[in-house]
Amino acid sequence: MVSNSDVLIVGAGPTGLALAIELQRLGVRHRCIDRSLQPVRFSQALAVQARTLEQFERCGLSDKLIARGMMARRIEFFSDGAHAASMSFNGAPTRYPYVLVIPETATESILEAHLNDLGGRVDRGVELASCADVFDAAEAKLCHSSGKVEEIAARWIVGCDGAHSKVREATGVEFSGETEPHHFWLADVELTGPAVPTDELQLHLHEGNAVFMARWAERTWRVVVALHGTPDAAAPTLVDIQRALDQFVGGGLTAANPAWLAPFQVNERKAERYQVGSLFLAGDAACIHSPVGGQGMNTGLQDAANLGWKLAAVLHGADPQLLQSYDEERGAVGAGVLRFASRGLSAAMTDNLLLQAFRDFLAPHLTQLPIVQKAMLGFISELAIHYRHSSIVRDGVDGGSLRAGDRAPNPDVHFRTRRGGRLLDQLKGGSHLALAVNVANEEAVAHELHGVPLLFLATHPAGSIRAGWIDSDLEEFFGAAPQIALVRPDGYIGFRGLEPDIDALENYARTTGLPLLCSARAA
Repeated sequence: MVSNSDVLIVGAGPTGLALAIELQRLGVRHRCIDRSLQPVRFSQALAVQARTLEQFERCGLSDKLIARGMMARRIEFFSDGAHAASMSFNGAPTRYPYVLVIPETATESILEAHLNDLGGRVDRGVELASCADVFDAAEAKLCHSSGKVEEIAARWIVGCDGAHSKVREATGVEFSGETEPHHFWLADVELTGPAVPTDELQLHLHEGNAVFMARWAERTWRVVVALHGTPDAAAPTLVDIQRALDQFVGGGLTAANPAWLAPFQVNERKAERYQVGSLFLAGDAACIHSPVGGQGMNTGLQDAANLGWKLAAVLHGADPQLLQSYDEERGAVGAGVLRFASRGLSAAMTDNLLLQAFRDFLAPHLTQLPIVQKAMLGFISELAIHYRHSSIVRDGVDGGSLRAGDRAPNPDVHFRTRRGGRLLDQLKGGSHLALAVNVANEEAVAHELHGVPLLFLATHPAGSIRAGWIDSDLEEFFGAAPQIALVRPDGYIGFRGLEPDIDALENYARTTGLPLLCSARAA
């Protein structure tokens, strides 16, 4: 028997669950399978970044995660016991100026419960045996824990099945990179002592070794120890963790009552392509790297946000070439994350005494420079990610700080005649959002654009009765020129054009499958 689905998602970790939620919201037939009969018991990932919380806001998930997590509002860096540098998240241009520290088990539980509430589900105990790209579609063979073998035909298969991805194996794509020659331990323990982290993350460096600490529950901290030496598969003991705290942190910290002790390896690898025909890669199946910056799970969740709306758009009539932009956009992001994480790990773990001295001398000065703080904050929070160079974005307006491909801001909007809200509230419906900014003839614009939510904006309250205005300076974002901007379902600006430039808008709409009907032209 052959079953059918538009999208087969292989793997029900955070990336697979997030993609299933996106597709469920957009009305796409999908199936999410996982070989495990139960969700994971232990948590590797702990950090949910600000940009991920913004994406989850569209799905109604942010508040659920925040209620279960701990907010880390700054990072403190130490070298050889001395305080070296600080970075605060308070200045981040977001509603979520912190790193949310929450165990991956809780994140997965919340995502799966939300998927169930939307009417979706995970098929557990189902493993991908093989798959192939066949004539612009995909075929797969599934093995159930009961022994049943099932064949499935799908329009697309998305591999969210981790570093040892069978989907990636089927694509034949190279997963190039290297394994870090260091020794890594993680421990979930209780900590006591005068320097126990509370609402901050701590990184302690000592002679080429490192200890990272974060609080993720009332009485539990994650401790990650990175040591020079040949990787060892043996699990650390509590004595090992305590010795590392004494040697590299000091301050009288005591570890007790371990909930989990485990070794791990750090691989830095990236798939050469994220798409081969009808087969796609996302999350750890596409890119893996060191835990520096807490990017791993968040990068996979952003992959899901980018790919989900594009699959739905093609099903609803967009040019299939749209799907090529997934590899173009997310592949570039993956490469950037890999470079940053690799360099960060090298800087932290260098055993060269001269480089250590140079790093420790420069760090306090460089990290206080606004441009450096902004760059670090933008990377870690993922707020700085943009797709300005993507082939599917269109920018026909000069002026303002925003460009097509940038993350759209989401400030409060006020109206004269109806209740306000936030600028991107209408993205919760899964559609593009059209913004008509300072347009001269609102009636004509409203007549031209159909099939997409449309919001009129003015730079000040003296605008027309239908327009909204924003507390912050709208001209800082968009400039003064009358224009139309389209915000993609993933919260990035896909198009900016001058008010009369309907031809360019129609071209963008055809590319992305946007159901725009320019009625004046159709007539």
